[in-house]
Amino acid sequence: MHRKPKPARPAVKQKPGRNDKKARHSRPLRAKRPSAPGRAAVRARRGAQKRPSPLRTLPKKPRANKLPPPRQAVAASPDAASIQAALDLLAKAQAEMTARGVDLLAVAHELGRNAVQALKASLLESLVEDQLLPDLKRLHFHLGSAAATPPDFQFLAEATLNWFARHFDLSEHLEAGQLLEVPAKQLDQFELDGAAPESGTALVRIQVLAPGWKCRTQIIIPPRVARVDLVAESATKTTGAPPSQNPF
Repeated sequence: MHRKPKPARPAVKQKPGRNDKKARHSRPLRAKRPSAPGRAAVRARRGAQKRPSPLRTLPKKPRANKLPPPRQAVAASPDAASIQAALDLLAKAQAEMTARGVDLLAVAHELGRNAVQALKASLLESLVEDQLLPDLKRLHFHLGSAAATPPDFQFLAEATLNWFARHFDLSEHLEAGQLLEVPAKQLDQFELDGAAPESGTALVRIQVLAPGWKCRTQIIIPPRVARVDLVAESATKTTGAPPSQNPF
């Protein structure tokens, strides 16, 4: 009888120790990393590669020969005489336009001055109709004669009269208390207070009771006057004394 062979036991793998040289050499070696190529190799490799060829442009098609446009007839150039004539006309037109512009500006200025004068005339007419100038003159006299009036208030009426005189070219005509001897025919230039003289009288003596007002040379408010004989007679009858110098 044949004996059956015993099955072989599987070999037990031992872990290699740190001090086991055989186990250390039996480890599989790692593959070495390829070293970095040098600059010369990189340049050679780049030179071996084919560079892309530049873009190729399509060949231009030959242009068709176009016939030149037909020449137009050139006008004859003007001569020096015609050019000078045109320049003379232009200078004349410019001078005429400048003269018309100056005339137009003068008309505009004249319209402005007329408008200002019309406004002043309207305001002056209102002053005369409302009797503002005589009233201010009377107020100025009473404020100056009153002792209880404040000094600043005394000059109010005078300042107002001066403003009117400066802006409207006004001035007083004659003075209060002034004695005059005028022809009887010129009494219409005054505001006579009292009876008119008898007919046939050549000269009349008058006394100015209140001054008048003039605008430049034109009398706008006539002075108020009275006959001297009537003034003396009236004062003697009422008070028995000569007439006072109070114009108001």
